[in-house]
Amino acid sequence: FFRSEYFIGNESTPNKLLISFYYGFTTFLIASINIFVFSYLVKPEKEGNWKVWNEIILYVIHFITISVAMHFLSFYVMEKEMTFTGIFKSIFTTTLIGLIPVSIYIINEQKKLFKKHYELANKITDYGNDSEMKSTSEHINIEGQSHAIFDLLYFESNKNYLNIYLVDGRMFTIRLTIKEMENLLTLHTQFIRCHRAYIVNANKITSVEGNAQGLKLFFFEKSSFVPVSRSYISKVDHVIRPNE
Repeated sequence: FFRSEYFIGNESTPNKLLISFYYGFTTFLIASINIFVFSYLVKPEKEGNWKVWNEIILYVIHFITISVAMHFLSFYVMEKEMTFTGIFKSIFTTTLIGLIPVSIYIINEQKKLFKKHYELANKITDYGNDSEMKSTSEHINIEGQSHAIFDLLYFESNKNYLNIYLVDGRMFTIRLTIKEMENLLTLHTQFIRCHRAYIVNANKITSVEGNAQGLKLFFFEKSSFVPVSRSYISKVDHVIRPNE
């Protein structure tokens, strides 16, 4: 499966299985490095802007870096001549072969996710409209100040700080991580961790929209919203629709 193009027309090449392993391992290694670097560069606040073409670009980066690595590997293992023309040819061939099927696959998957999240968003919104908004007189102590649970809208991570948004439009910042705030809110089940950077008050959600990236939770007739990343969708759905 990982046979190099240099094997073609040269069936007498010794140690084919071992050399094929070199190519397969290099492919896996370069792809893993790409994914690690890319996930580090794509910060949580950028996830909401993630588009189909971003995904395609990531695969093109895979094609280019793997092609270059394969060319260098062929130079050392197969003792082939290394030229810029050969490198560009390798990149062009790999990208041309892989781009069309990968693009079709990504677009198809994005359509499936959009449909799935769109339908789920409608169900959550309908459930919320049929339910009465819960009011509570409970308070929580944050940084020495007492705040009514009903006044808290959502929390936004800002590195080692936390932005706290209130229903009256005010916002203040405290020195606290989102994980520490999540622990403080353990007993208040109406607060949901919906993203690496957000915790929301489920009782304040007025509508939900879905797209390929995940869900968006809206407050006050869509004047503001918070994203829900894919890994938190099932948790948010369970909290808002516990009996479904």
